[in-house]
Amino acid sequence: MFDYVISAAVTMLVVIDPIGLAPLFLAVTTGLSTEERRHVAWRASAIALAILALFGLLAAPLLAALVSSLPAFRIAGALLLFTLSL
Repeated sequence: MFDYVISAAVTMLVVIDPIGLAPLFLAVTTGLSTEERRHVAWRASAIALAILALFGLLAAPLLAALVSSLPAFRIAGALLLFTLSL
């Protein structure tokens, strides 16, 4: 169970990339006060959590409805990431 939690946490860090997004956040919120930046950060985090939870709950039924297997979805995602990295 602990291995699964560590694996999921590392995957989330790679997908979300907070270190890479920090400069973008600072650039987008340049004219805002500290309190406004904090509000924007909390709101963005809540929206991201809602989207991740929604996809986490609906992914298996959606793949079953599309008659697609999880390994096929993983291969397609890997190919997409490979294409983007080129």
